[in-house]
Amino acid sequence: QFAPVLDGVRYHHERFDGRGYPHGLRGADIPLFARIIAIADTFDAMSSTRTYRAAKPRETVLAEMAACAGTQHDPRLFAHFRSIDLRGYDALNSAHAAAMKEAA
Repeated sequence: QFAPVLDGVRYHHERFDGRGYPHGLRGADIPLFARIIAIADTFDAMSSTRTYRAAKPRETVLAEMAACAGTQHDPRLFAHFRSIDLRGYDALNSAHAAAMKEAA
């Protein structure tokens, strides 16, 4: 039942320029789902507070990702990502932060 997702998980560390892993796939040879997950994973990794560092400001995250469009990420998909309303993501992060504070 997870077959459609497996390529996304397996190949989301490939880079659009072919310098990623595990197979050095490039461009459209990277499965579409993997290219989408790569953008979402990068955004979340930089936007979320981790035990070893605070979340980066939204403007910084988007600027760093824009600089990587065409090398790390599919530039066409990143352009679509930029149009997404991120208020739902922000609400989830706020709720999580509040729950962690309450649990502590």
